[in-house]
Amino acid sequence: APFDPSKLKLLRPAVPVFEDVAIRAATKEPLFSVSTSGTLVYKRASSTSTEAYSLGWIDATGKRTRLAAVPFSPGNAPALSHEGTRVASDTEASEVQVLDVSRQTWNKVTYGDLFHYHPLWGPGDRSLVLGGLQGLYWVRPDGSTRPKILIPTPDQSYTVSTTADGKLIAFFRILNPSQIWTTTVEERDGELHASEPVVAMKQDRLSSTPTLSPDGKWIAYTSDSNGTSEVYVQALPDHGGLWKITEGGGDWAMFSPKPGELLFSAHGSLMSVTYTEKAGAFVWEKPKTVIEKLTGRVAAFAPDTKRVLLLETDRPQGQDSTSHQIVLFQNFLDYLRQRIPI
Repeated sequence: APFDPSKLKLLRPAVPVFEDVAIRAATKEPLFSVSTSGTLVYKRASSTSTEAYSLGWIDATGKRTRLAAVPFSPGNAPALSHEGTRVASDTEASEVQVLDVSRQTWNKVTYGDLFHYHPLWGPGDRSLVLGGLQGLYWVRPDGSTRPKILIPTPDQSYTVSTTADGKLIAFFRILNPSQIWTTTVEERDGELHASEPVVAMKQDRLSSTPTLSPDGKWIAYTSDSNGTSEVYVQALPDHGGLWKITEGGGDWAMFSPKPGELLFSAHGSLMSVTYTEKAGAFVWEKPKTVIEKLTGRVAAFAPDTKRVLLLETDRPQGQDSTSHQIVLFQNFLDYLRQRIPI
């Protein structure tokens, strides 16, 4: 529709230009772009089919045990509660659901119109800390409360990681994703409260979500700042020390709940390094292969640290159930002028 920017109003009713344009579920944004030369590109909504997902355990021998079906498309890696009996996950529609493992049931605790994502378990598993459009929020995992603001920010905030006791939370803000903040949380008078956030680290070209060690002394992440994605560790608070853990490529890092072990993926395998602290330095041993030819997305350690939780796509072997059709439309601006004369 023609638009008057000085009066911020439409001059005539809007008319359809293209149909079947895909929408990003989390933000409701249409997936299209127009260049200054007048070329339009968009993704067709009808070209995307629905994946089926499941959660399961895998141990060091490669033995897999199915845990539960996931009746939605997860937005991020699910979070396992500290006692291992519940799993929290967001959806592509930015809703948060919690799985009761023993009952095999999912319970919705937030709804898509509120846009919450990447839940982390708080102290004692009595709360979930969520990212949101205007800061960090918290909610009871049984759905008995609506999300409440924990830390207000002027832009979107994303939770990143938490310590083993759920008391230290790391997060970033969308306007500066290379800057990681931390805050401590505690429950008082039936409400969750957070301390004033502090900047924990600044690192350009992060290529995966950072992860906190169980005791909150270290933060691990991957970066491709040198051209290849590698795993790095630095101390918290940052005193200038930075240690490159991998050589020749590494991705996705996660600390074990058991102090002294760090996992990461490399060349399709799940790797592990043991580490200690000496005079404030991070000292690690030679990486060892834990699981070869790992498929699926590692979500969390089991409380006994002998298994990891995997998020997998359920599809017949060799079948690709997702297709994407991208449409390129040249001279779009000329077409638009003909369709909607100004």
